[in-house]
Amino acid sequence: MADAAGEIAGERGDRVRPAPGASPDVHVTDADVEPSVARVFRPVVLLPAALLGRLTHPQLDAVLAHEREHIARHDNLKANLHRLVETLFWFHPLVWFIGRQLQQERELACDEAVLAGGHDPGDYASGILAVCRHCVAARRPLAVGALAGDLTGRIRHILRNRPPATLGALQALTLVSCSMMVAAIPLAAGAMDGAVRRHEALTLNLRVLRDARVALRPSTANGASRVMVSGNAVDIGNISVRELIALAYGVHGSQIVSSERWLDSPRYDIRAEVGEAVADPDDFDPQALQAVVPKLLASRFELELYVNQRCQEPCGPRGLEMADGAR
Repeated sequence: MADAAGEIAGERGDRVRPAPGASPDVHVTDADVEPSVARVFRPVVLLPAALLGRLTHPQLDAVLAHEREHIARHDNLKANLHRLVETLFWFHPLVWFIGRQLQQERELACDEAVLAGGHDPGDYASGILAVCRHCVAARRPLAVGALAGDLTGRIRHILRNRPPATLGALQALTLVSCSMMVAAIPLAAGAMDGAVRRHEALTLNLRVLRDARVALRPSTANGASRVMVSGNAVDIGNISVRELIALAYGVHGSQIVSSERWLDSPRYDIRAEVGEAVADPDDFDPQALQAVVPKLLASRFELELYVNQRCQEPCGPRGLEMADGAR
């Protein structure tokens, strides 16, 4: 029995009517379709009128119980959501394999629910075979849904009438762990690829900014400092000398301990122009500015910066002159 039928009868112009003596969620149609669930929202069970005379009452009750189980499980909605996934990832064979497995598992789950509800396995299996004979006799392309999946396996499963096997704690833990690993692999691969890309962009920008032409002027802006990248230029807006020192050596501004007022005021706008485009401007790493800010501090502010009593390159204006002369 299919769980993903549309309003087939309505599309063909066949009349659909409530089934006499049945609950309101069961409708009968003159169309040559299989018993199915029609509609995703406010679903109903759709039965072909030609099939009613071929099923005994126990067989019909079991078939209806199967379709009602599809409704209770919202299987039409789930099937349509997976069809959307298949449309988006049509090129991936694993998606189609998962779709076939989901269809088979939906049918088995409904079969188990029917048997758990007290229906006789023999009546249920003979009812399924009667539905299959009806679909074959109809000879319609849309009527093959009842034959989908492993029909032989389903009949054997129904006649055995064994309760579904439960997972032990170890098996459940293993299944959850494997599922998490499968989900984490593409995430980890994406993170590694992103880290490699950012490192390559940082290395390139450090090289490019090493020879940048730098212009500095007092800032008239308010608010926090900011870094903007466009084309062949990097703009550092409204930044203090204290923040420049922190930026140059990868520390927080609060770690620059000094009461000198000129470290915080005035503030400056800085523009660094380079000979080629800055790599990955939308995800620019401020660490790349460590190639240009130390030279700016030495040339414009005549600063000598020491770490562990060791002067950092270019070590003030004299060090900058020596570095330029060595070139």
